[in-house]
Parts: sequence; C-alpha cells; structure tokens
Amino acid sequence: MKRILVIISLVFFALSLNAKEVNKSNKFKINELILLPHIGKVIKNNSKELNISAEQMQRFSKEVKQVYPPKFQNLIRKAFPIEKKVQRKVLKGATPLELKKDLDEIAKLKREAIDIKIEALNAFKKILTVEQWKKIIQLSK
Repeated sequence: MKRILVIISLVFFALSLNAKEVNKSNKFKINELILLPHIGKVIKNNSKELNISAEQMQRFSKEVKQVYPPKFQNLIRKAFPIEKKVQRKVLKGATPLELKKDLDEIAKLKREAIDIKIEALNAFKKILTVEQWKKIIQLSK
C-alpha cells in the first residue's frame, strides 16, 4: 500500500511539473519573422572579452537601446493578440481564406519589426570596431 501511495505521489508531482511548463509557454513570447542575433545580450554577457569601452556602452544606450527596442516591441505587442486570435480560430476550424486579413496584418507588423531590428543591428555595427563585430558574430552562432 505504501508503495502505491509513493507511485501516485510521484505521478501527481510529475503532472504538476508538466502543468508549470505549460503555463510558462503561455507567457508573452516574441516570435520574430526571422531569427537574427540579439547583439545586446551578446555584448552584455561578453563585454570584457569584446573590450567594449564606456563610450561605446553609452552610445549603445543612447543610439540603439533607447531608439529601436521600444519601436520593435510595440509592433510585436500589436501582433501578439492577433496571433492568439488566429490560433483560437484555427482550432475552431477556420480556413486560410477566413484568416487572410489577420495573417496579412501579422505579416505586416512582423515585417516592420524585423526592419527595425535590422536597423538596430546596423547601428550596433557602426559603434563597434571591425574586430568587435567579427567576435560578436562568432559569439552569436
């Protein structure tokens, strides 16, 4: 009997862990049109190895981080509820023709967002030395 209780407890424990994973996956996620390196994260995690100067860090903050992320996130936030709506409609049996307007809007928003991200990457590149940029590309892979 004790063995059965232990097994049942383990099953419930495993199910609760799985439920937590499901809840985590339902959080706001950014699904970009295409995946590009997240240069800010690479720099933050490797600033000493990249020999990033204080002046460069100030420029990143002023010329990149204050300019591009708010625009990018705004577009992605607009796309997110439309994506969720499309997902619900698909599960109810909607056809591609019925979803065309929403899908076109998602594509438009994500296209604008990726253009902004490309501009941000180019802004980072202008601040970095050629050697730093090459190292960031290696670290991004």
